Amino acid sequence: MPRPTVYRRNGLYYVNFVRAGKRYRKSLDTDDQTEADRRALAFAVELEQEKDPFRRRTYPVEDFLGEYLTWYEANHTPKSLSSMEGPVRSFFRYVGKEKLGDVTRRDIDGFKASRIGEVAPATVNGELRDIRACLNWAERKEYIDESPARGIEFLKEARNPPRALSRDEMGRLVAAARGTDLDVGIRLGLYLGLRRNELTYAEFSDFRREDNLYVVRNKVEHGFTAKSFEARSIPTTYFTGMQELLYEHQETTGWCIRPQEADRRKVYNTVFNKVFPAVAREAKVEDVTPHDLRKTFASQLASAGVSPWEIRDALGHSTLATTMRYVAFLPRGTTRTVF
Repeated sequence: MPRPTVYRRNGLYYVNFVRAGKRYRKSLDTDDQTEADRRALAFAVELEQEKDPFRRRTYPVEDFLGEYLTWYEANHTPKSLSSMEGPVRSFFRYVGKEKLGDVTRRDIDGFKASRIGEVAPATVNGELRDIRACLNWAERKEYIDESPARGIEFLKEARNPPRALSRDEMGRLVAAARGTDLDVGIRLGLYLGLRRNELTYAEFSDFRREDNLYVVRNKVEHGFTAKSFEARSIPTTYFTGMQELLYEHQETTGWCIRPQEADRRKVYNTVFNKVFPAVAREAKVEDVTPHDLRKTFASQLASAGVSPWEIRDALGHSTLATTMRYVAFLPRGTTRTVF
């Protein structure tokens, strides 16, 4: 039998085997050449003894979940872990199988069918993506031969057009927020496109006035991390209203959204569940959510001719496709100040 071939790729060593006329490649999970040669030799011995080094591991589901969640926690944000863990655990409870290798595509289809009608199609699709990522990880770790989630079919989602406020609605909302805890927060949502949690943890010290930038940064000491842990800078020159806000608060310090208390999650719940609806009612702006401020920001930039790539960077999206779902108007011309 031909001796296995060891080679290095992307910092790790791999081994090639030929078995029954078919070539296989297997990661040796090491970046040390001596260790790689030792492991390759061990696999060669198994082949000589007609054992199968590519055998499927009958990994207990509970053990696998523990390992996967530990890896996920080390590589993702706490918020991402929290939203993923529930659907994945629910799936394995629904399946009710003890061995990971016994999970099938039929199990996934059955879980999907059980969720239809209980939650929105977008929610079902999100859960399926979490399950697919989990099983694909198991395949990469060689705990299963092939992920049963490969080629899974997602539900069709009805995509509503983005809710972008008119300039008149923007003005009424800003006016109604005056004197409330969201006085500054409403304007930051409209003029910088910040997410709700980014608004909650926004501080006046985050403005780099000399560079005309606002910086979304990680604040681990307060329990806040930017999405995907990536900080980003947003120009403050798009809206004249943003310049007016900076002038108005040039001596202000602390949190941008009141009250100035350390428990920002409590502030988050209060201002967005109670204060924001009250401001919208006062402004007579119907069917508006805090996230619509972010969509309005994107649409206003697009309508003024700011490039989609620049809008993507300001919003902190990883793909341009996500940004285009926020945009309600096509760009025309080029400008740097919207209004």
